[in-house]
Amino acid sequence: MPKSALYHCEVVHKRLYPKRHSFKYTTAMLLLDLDDLERTSAQHRFFSYNQWNIFSFFDRDHGPSDGTPLRLWAENLMREKGINCCSGEGTLLLLTLPRMYGYVFNPLSIYYYFDSKEKLTAVIYQVTNTFGGRHCYVIPIDHQQKSGTLYTHSAEKQLFVSPFISMSATYDFYIRTPSKNIQLAIHEFENAKHVLTATLSGKEESLNNETIIAAAIRYPLLTFKVIGAIHWNALLLWLKRVPLFHYPSSEN
Repeated sequence: MPKSALYHCEVVHKRLYPKRHSFKYTTAMLLLDLDDLERTSAQHRFFSYNQWNIFSFFDRDHGPSDGTPLRLWAENLMREKGINCCSGEGTLLLLTLPRMYGYVFNPLSIYYYFDSKEKLTAVIYQVTNTFGGRHCYVIPIDHQQKSGTLYTHSAEKQLFVSPFISMSATYDFYIRTPSKNIQLAIHEFENAKHVLTATLSGKEESLNNETIIAAAIRYPLLTFKVIGAIHWNALLLWLKRVPLFHYPSSEN
């Protein structure tokens, strides 16, 4: 069973329609056991739980954003979808960007729920947009749809993310359980037309004081460049005259 670790990642976005456009960037992400955050914080001088540090993790950056314990929140979400999960049983891992020097913006965080027999039972994709909105796609894992170590599933778009893609869209997810490597691909279809592919790939490294400092040096603007890349590439799409869609006024 994978435990807390640091991953060196590459994120690639490829816009396919109506204009071609692509970008990529490297970053560091953390895989965290949500039942082990206090001990992880205590063991690492440069990582803190709900406190400022070079790398830190705050409950309020995730889930309902009100500080609710994430384990309880995630279990309630899964039960609403009919997923069998007993309180406190199994393992809940979260792949996410850390806060760095007190700032973070997480376009996508991924929760992996393993039952007491270490079987992947559910995946939660927590998507956050730049307008302050957030939605969680809760996916029961059907092992009949597994191909080797690859899981595939789909979801209808529920959150306005990019002003260059309408809400008439669906996602196809391709994901592997975290191990020495992490892999995720998302194909977005707008009115059945393949418009975007986004991929995330990463290699594991132990989470310790030395690797945190090395990551901070290697990615000095880690969390800042994510939001910067989003806005810079939005400008480039606008200059390419890709049609704009307005943010739905009914969304929170």
